[in-house]
Amino acid sequence: MESSSPHGEFLKDVLPRSRQDARVAGVAVTGSLADGRPDVYSDVDLILVVDDEAYDEVMRERLVLIGSWTSPVAGFTGEHVGEPRLITTLVGPPLLRVDLTFVRSSDFAGRIKDPEVLRDRDDTLTGALALRPPGRSTSAAGERGPRRLSLTRRGAVARAPMRDRD
Repeated sequence: MESSSPHGEFLKDVLPRSRQDARVAGVAVTGSLADGRPDVYSDVDLILVVDDEAYDEVMRERLVLIGSWTSPVAGFTGEHVGEPRLITTLVGPPLLRVDLTFVRSSDFAGRIKDPEVLRDRDDTLTGALALRPPGRSTSAAGERGPRRLSLTRRGAVARAPMRDRD
């Protein structure tokens, strides 16, 4: 993924804006971006990790919050697929599909996929990923431990975890 791609530009715009909300403990990406194999048709699958005590408030405000980070053209919640924490949006221009899943900090370790950490206040996400429950399948990413995804001119590159202090 080139940093000048719609995916990279979206992430470069949204990540700093997510830092402005103290309730957001971190941001991770899954899917083809995390796997390092995005193409022009790939969407952006984000996990927004929210402090437990602020979760209900953020869930009530999530559409407004998303609107403060980006320019949604359309969006809808994920109840129809059994995932009420999900907001599917089209942002742009240029048009890009973005799936945002809001999870409590205490629920982040119970993931199904191995995400790449983009932003991690106080090591909340990397700590949760290190506590992989026994019996989960291990991918190459899981065997190496949690990684941080960095955007470069050549694309998304997985890096060792680094402290990202707000």
